[in-house]
Amino acid sequence: MIIPHDRLAPEVLNGVIEDWLSRQSQDWVGDVDDRDQVIKQVIEQMRRKQLLVTWDDESQTINLVDAESLSQLPSPAEDEFNSG
Repeated sequence: MIIPHDRLAPEVLNGVIEDWLSRQSQDWVGDVDDRDQVIKQVIEQMRRKQLLVTWDDESQTINLVDAESLSQLPSPAEDEFNSG
């Protein structure tokens, strides 16, 4: 399920981004200013819908996914997040 990034509290969104970046094997963990700049860049990619926040019920995990790669997967009939 896709979760609109602007529905997450800022501290939750930052935590998701930091976790995702740490798994990307990028050397972004420099000083705080560098980290903040990288987080801003990721949020901008979310605004442009290039990166999406996803939730997987089976594994109970939240992740960031490249929108292009996600569009190649079969999609569910209904967006569960917006249906309730």
